[in-house]
Amino acid sequence: VTVEGVGNSVTLARIRGDITARTVEGPILVRSSEGHIEAASITGDLSFVQVNASKFSATTNSGTIRYQGDFGSGGTYQLHSYSSPIEIQASPRASFDVDARSIQGAIANNIPFPAPPAASSIRSARTGKSLQGRVNTGNSTVQITSYSGTIRLSGGR
Repeated sequence: VTVEGVGNSVTLARIRGDITARTVEGPILVRSSEGHIEAASITGDLSFVQVNASKFSATTNSGTIRYQGDFGSGGTYQLHSYSSPIEIQASPRASFDVDARSIQGAIANNIPFPAPPAASSIRSARTGKSLQGRVNTGNSTVQITSYSGTIRLSGGR
């Protein structure tokens, strides 16, 4: 499924396969879907609820990104916003490695990360403008970047 628009809102639900949604200023919502998911908007908000992606990309310049769910199993998730918040609400069964970075923004974390094993490449940076950690067994990879927006992580165990 490919949807492109200017100011219209896009809502996609219960889709299996490749999903591409792009708008200039309209919001995008993807719910209960799986596959390769790509969403981008210049100023529109991006929302994702219970998606399971093998490859996932969400990009906006000034719209908020909201993700709620468990990050599937074995996928790669990339979330990028230039100046607006990125809000992650992980489910208790979520299993992922996270690497979050903000140049001028902040990172607010409410997910308990255990200390990484000594042989792990995951560092235990937990505050400030970068955060790396593992939730459960780290089945998926989550990369979150923002230039000046706040990154908020909550949920988990």
